[in-house]
Amino acid sequence: MLYPMVRSFLVPLAAATLLAACGGGEVAIFIEDDFGNENSYSSGRVGTVDVVSPQDTRFSGTYTTNDVQLTGTYRFAPAGTIPATCRFRFAGLQLDGRNAFLDGEIRYRVNSTEVVTSFLAINGLAYRLDDSAAVVVNKDLSRIRFQNATLSSRGNPAETITVTGFIPYRSDNLPNGC
Repeated sequence: MLYPMVRSFLVPLAAATLLAACGGGEVAIFIEDDFGNENSYSSGRVGTVDVVSPQDTRFSGTYTTNDVQLTGTYRFAPAGTIPATCRFRFAGLQLDGRNAFLDGEIRYRVNSTEVVTSFLAINGLAYRLDDSAAVVVNKDLSRIRFQNATLSSRGNPAETITVTGFIPYRSDNLPNGC
């Protein structure tokens, strides 16, 4: 049995070193952190998004809550050419009148209003959007704004949803640049 340090750090580091030495291109190493294990907490803030799902109309409608569950916002600065991002997770938005729930993760550039990646999931079905002007950070209101943003699933065939609305983020204890 390998020690946890060997499995989680040294093995990926050795693989990255070999790939870089052999001309394997850019390599980014993300060391496991507690971000994925943090619980979301009551924020007392409103979140609402309208979703249009052409493939599954059961998911279409307004997802809302008066108390979005939020993690803290964390700053990630990976090695290499990947830019630093601020990240948070949210949960607790429910489709009006139905048993469908929306949660996700938002990643935006440090010192910017540009959202790098938006992950949304409806009842566990994940959708993603990378680098789009349709999703921006409103730092004055501490929320992420979606304006007719089209997110795609990774399935085959890929499904899409179009999202308009906003998700708040915690404004207390924000890391520098977030």
